[in-house]
Amino acid sequence: TRAEVNRTSKKHHRQKGTGQARLGSLKSPAVKGGGVAFGPIPRSYRTQMPKGLKQRAFTSALSLKGRDGMVKVIADFELPAPSTKSFKAVIDACGLGGQRLLFVTPESNPLLLKSGRNLPGVEIQPVGTLCTYDILKADAVLFTRQALGKLHQIFAGPDKE
Repeated sequence: TRAEVNRTSKKHHRQKGTGQARLGSLKSPAVKGGGVAFGPIPRSYRTQMPKGLKQRAFTSALSLKGRDGMVKVIADFELPAPSTKSFKAVIDACGLGGQRLLFVTPESNPLLLKSGRNLPGVEIQPVGTLCTYDILKADAVLFTRQALGKLHQIFAGPDKE
C-alpha cells in the first residue's frame, strides 16, 4: 500500500499550471513506483471452534455410529508378536471384515500398529488422538475396554469423577 512504500511524502509538483494531474505525493498509486491501491493484505483466515462444540460434535458422531450398530467393544488383548493374520482374525470375529474400520486403543501400541497397518481400510489410533472426522470417515468403530474407559475419563474430566 502507499503506507508501506519508502518514498518521500513531499508534493510532486505544484498544484496548478503544469497541465498534469493533481498528485499529492510520490507514494500515490497514480505515480510509477507508488503504492498499490487496495492491494492484498496477508492475514490468517483460521477460525477457532469452541471446545464445547467440538465435544458435542464428537459425541454426536459416536452416537450416530452407535445408533446404526457400528460401534463395538471387545475385551483387551495382547499380541505376543506382530501378526497381521491374527489381527485380521480378531476383526473377522467381530464381523467387521471388509469395512473401513477405526480400531481405538488406550495408548499407542507398536505391536498393534505393525499388525494392522498392512490391512486395507483399517486405521489404528489411540484415544488421545481421536477426533470427530476419524469417527465419521470410518464405517465401524472398534474400541477395547480400556480405550472406552479412558474415553469416558477424558469426557468426564477430573472434577466430575
